[in-house]
Amino acid sequence: MRKRRVGTRSQKPKRNESKLVYKRTEIDETKDFNISKIYYPIMFISIVGILYLMFFSGVFNVSEIKVSGAREVNPESIKSAVSSELNKKIIKNNILLFDTDSIERELKKEHALKTLKIKKRYPDKINVEMEEYVLEIQWLANGKYYLIDEKGKVVGESGEKRENIPVVEDKKNLAVEVGKGLVTVDFVNFIKYINKEFSGSTGAKLTKVEINESFNEIIVYSDLSFYIIFDTTRDPVLEMKNLITVINSSDIKGKKLTYLDMRIQNKVFYK
Repeated sequence: MRKRRVGTRSQKPKRNESKLVYKRTEIDETKDFNISKIYYPIMFISIVGILYLMFFSGVFNVSEIKVSGAREVNPESIKSAVSSELNKKIIKNNILLFDTDSIERELKKEHALKTLKIKKRYPDKINVEMEEYVLEIQWLANGKYYLIDEKGKVVGESGEKRENIPVVEDKKNLAVEVGKGLVTVDFVNFIKYINKEFSGSTGAKLTKVEINESFNEIIVYSDLSFYIIFDTTRDPVLEMKNLITVINSSDIKGKKLTYLDMRIQNKVFYK
């Protein structure tokens, strides 16, 4: 029995079958080149334009400085300090280069300010919002004037004496620390009352207030020929009333006195 060889014959493709054709896609190198020729000049022109707008066009030049909240501090001095800071830069008077933190520190150091905020109002305005301490006493110690607020806190130094704030001179020249409490609220109120009422009640001009051994006592000098010792822990209204009674009494009329001592309740000692 013969075995038949089983094989496979190669089949020819049918005439109607399409041949698959693969074609390699070539990169058009001229395309990137053409884009870069347009892109980079546009970028350069844009950057130059932005820089010109920001620093040289004048759009961001400060035209107004507004100060609000000033009472004792002269607003013009604040404006002058801000203008000076603006003109420190190479490109002057430009709001974008203005350093608000630096000028805030400088102004707080120079003036007795409770709060200070400097805000930029784009494109060309600066607002300075401030709140001052209520200054009640100038404390003179070691040749320096310190400013004390209504709570007895030392809020800063004063370069010179201010005429509208009473001065207390510390003859002991104790150390004074800015930012710390120095005297009580009662002491502040006592000084305020004496400063306000003394001249009107006695007819004499108050010239100086001193403190020596204790904050509980003050020595008041005036146009009168004698000085007066007050107790700051007592009612200033009552002490002033007693002082007027003694000054007008016949007991001291015509006498050459050195001092009046008001520290003992319901009594007055004199020498």
